[in-house]
Amino acid sequence: MSLESQNRWANLELDLDRPAPSPEPTPAPPVEVSAPLPLAEILGEHGIPMSEQARRIYGYLRSEGCAGLLPTSSQTIFYTNREKIAAACAKLEAVKNPHPTVSETVAALHGILVRARTAPPELVEAPAPEPAPPPVKTALTSTGYIAVSEASASTGTMVFWSLSGRIRTEELKAEWAAQGLDPAWLPELPSTEKALTAAAKSAAKKTLKVYAHPTGGWDVVEENTLAEHVVGEAWPANIKLRVYLEGDTLKFEHPPLGEQTELENEIRREYESQLVALSTNIVSSWLVKTLVKLNAVCLKNNGGTYFVPAGTGVETLSKLAEALGKSSTHKIYEVPAIKTTKTITAIFDAVQGAAERQITEIENEITAGDLGKRAAANRINECDALGERIASYEKLLGQKLGDVAERLKTLKGKLALVTHRFNLLEVD
Repeated sequence: MSLESQNRWANLELDLDRPAPSPEPTPAPPVEVSAPLPLAEILGEHGIPMSEQARRIYGYLRSEGCAGLLPTSSQTIFYTNREKIAAACAKLEAVKNPHPTVSETVAALHGILVRARTAPPELVEAPAPEPAPPPVKTALTSTGYIAVSEASASTGTMVFWSLSGRIRTEELKAEWAAQGLDPAWLPELPSTEKALTAAAKSAAKKTLKVYAHPTGGWDVVEENTLAEHVVGEAWPANIKLRVYLEGDTLKFEHPPLGEQTELENEIRREYESQLVALSTNIVSSWLVKTLVKLNAVCLKNNGGTYFVPAGTGVETLSKLAEALGKSSTHKIYEVPAIKTTKTITAIFDAVQGAAERQITEIENEITAGDLGKRAAANRINECDALGERIASYEKLLGQKLGDVAERLKTLKGKLALVTHRFNLLEVD
C-alpha cells in the first residue's frame, strides 16, 4: 500500500463514493462491528463530524479495548494501542464469507495499523554512542601512511630512530639474549685499525687536520698544510703528533720537546672507547643492514624512515627495539600503519625504486665488463633474493610490479650467459 493510501486510511478519507461492488451470492449475516459513540466523540476532538464508516470502525476498536482512540488521537495513543488494533484486525480477517462491510473495515484497519506501528519521536530510544576510537600513536602523512594504534589492524610497521651516546656491547648482548634474539645478528665492534682511524679523526678541529701517514697511522697537522715527517730528519713545525699501532698497542710520536699530552690523551680515550662501545655511526649502519634482513624497504631516498611488512619481521623489530632501549639511550620508534590507497602507493613506489636501482647497477656492471665468474654467481643470488622480495610485496599490496619483474627476468638471463661463458673459458 502506498504512503498516500496509508494516510488516507489512517485519516479515514475513504472512497465512499466509489461504485458498489458487483452482486455477490447472499453472504452470511453481517458481523456487527460498530458500537455507538457519544455525540461529543462522534464530532471528534476538533468538532469535525466523522463519517458513518469511521464511526463503525472506531466503535469496533473501542469494543476491542482501544479506549479513547479517535482519528484525531495523538501518535502516542495509536502506538500504545498497536497490539489491540492488530488483534482486532486479525479477528475480522478470520471471518469466513465476510459481508462487504467487514471487508472494507479490515482494509481500513490495515491502514490504521500502519500508522499505529510508527513510534512517536518521544518514544524512540536514542542510538548508543559509537565508542571512541583508540588514540593514534602518531601520524606521518608525508610518507603516505595512516598510523594506527593496534598492530593487528596494520599491514606493517614504520620505523625510525634517534641515537645518542654509546652502547656497551656487553650490556646489549645481555638484553639481546633476554629477548631470545639470534646472537649472529648482533653488531660487531670495530677492528683496531678502524678504531685507530676513528680516534685519530676525532682529533680534527677547526685548526687541526688529520692525514694518513705514508708508513701507517695518522698525522695530526696544524691548519691545512700537509707535511710529512721523515725519520732522521727534523719535524715540520706544523705537525703536532703521529699516532699509529704497533701490534695492538697504540703508539705516539711527538716533535722534540713538543709533547701534546692533552691531544694524546683525547685520542687514547677515544680509541679505547671504540674497542668496548658502539658509536652511533656503527649502530645506525647496523640497523639499516638488520632492516634489510627483515625485508624492510626505505620510504625516503635519503633514508631515515623504513617500512617493515607485517609478520615475523615486525615481531623481531619490536624485540630489537626493546633490547636496544634497555641497554642504551637510543630510541627506536615503531608506528603500525594501516593499508590505504596512499599506503599502497608509498610502499609500491619505494619497492619499485629500490629494485630498479639494484637492477640498473648490475646491468651497468655487465655492460662495463666488470664481473668475474664468482661475482656473476653472487649477482644471480642477489637477483633470486630480489625476486622473493618483490613477490612478498606483491602479495602484501595486491599489486604486480610487472615492469620490474620483467627486467629482473631479463637480467638473470644475461647473468646466466656471463656465467656460461666463464665456464667455457674456465676462468674464475
